[in-house]
Amino acid sequence: MGKYFISKKSTSMFLAVFLILPCFLSASDWPMSRSNEANSSYSPDSIQVPLYLKWETPDRDIEENNIVGAGDRIFQEDEDDGLQSFDLCSGEEDVTYTPVYGYTTTPSISGSRIYSYDMSSGFVVVRCFDIDSGTLLWTSPPLSPGIQFTTASGPIIDGNYLYFLLATNNPAEKGSIWAIDASTGAVKPGFPVFFATSYIDIFEKNVSIDGGRMYFYDPYNMVLYGYDLNGNPLPNFPVSVPASVSNNENFGKVIISGNKLFFYTFNSSLTMAVYGYDATTGLPLSGFPVGAGSGSYATGGVCSYNNIIYALDSYATLYALFKVSEGWSFVRFDDMMV
Repeated sequence: MGKYFISKKSTSMFLAVFLILPCFLSASDWPMSRSNEANSSYSPDSIQVPLYLKWETPDRDIEENNIVGAGDRIFQEDEDDGLQSFDLCSGEEDVTYTPVYGYTTTPSISGSRIYSYDMSSGFVVVRCFDIDSGTLLWTSPPLSPGIQFTTASGPIIDGNYLYFLLATNNPAEKGSIWAIDASTGAVKPGFPVFFATSYIDIFEKNVSIDGGRMYFYDPYNMVLYGYDLNGNPLPNFPVSVPASVSNNENFGKVIISGNKLFFYTFNSSLTMAVYGYDATTGLPLSGFPVGAGSGSYATGGVCSYNNIIYALDSYATLYALFKVSEGWSFVRFDDMMV
């Protein structure tokens, strides 16, 4: 699933597409934005194509968020009905999660627990439900001064902690990294970690984690950040990205592959480009950035699969970047809607 994208703008209908075969017993082939139910951006599975429409639900009031699949069910959250679970084969709703805290977030799953954000109280909290019974297990303390969160991605699960970005009320410190204990909802010691950003709406980004390190890109200040999982800045980070320009419509997700960091952004020549950096030294990779796409934002961001980098631009054009002897090149797939 690492090679698939979900476009998230103004979703009004929840569509399911599957092979016309007997019912699947697993949701491992559900095409998720961050590849699996833990939102880790990695999956060893692949999707068998072609795909066909099997069922659809009525319209839902959702925007900016994604669908998550696990086991024989799929999950979403909307403003009217809160967190919901649907049978993978029939599309019927099968579990009611109470109380209902409707917000357009993307849930994350680990084992028998499902996690989502809520901002109905005026502050962000994280809620944990039993995935089968729908029972609320715990609610985190209000994450003051958080006022905005990553709707486009659920909390990133690594070990026994949930990691995510929030905006804050402090004009001088508008960005923060949080870590929450997945068993209790308590804030991890050393968090939150604050970072300056010139734009308060950071909900279209989240951290990416690999090998005890987490990274994210701030397109508003053109800065690539790196931290360890205790909230300490990594050596050689943050890194300024001088060739790119500020763009508040860029999802800016960082992918990590072979100790290399890649992200897709609007560059100084007013085109889309994939940037590459060494995850240890923070130095730009040879041959990058690579121009790939046009428009004003990176709708689908980037991902990697079988040593190929895929990028989706704002015109629904998919690019595949691959290594050649003299550098990097790309193949363009025109008008590939995903």
